Amino acid sequence: MDKLAHYRQIVQQILQEYSEQKPASSNIDVEKIFDIERDHYQVVHVG
Repeated sequence: MDKLAHYRQIVQQILQEYSEQKPASSNIDVEKIFDIERDHYQVVHVG
């Protein structure tokens, strides 16, 4: 596995773990957005 693919995997894993932590307010949803083709990664709190 090349370095870039490894770094992508690490970023996705970190954001996955972060998104599993639920906010104290039950009205808020946590969504992950991964655009693997363009290397854009985002975690969004909705609600």
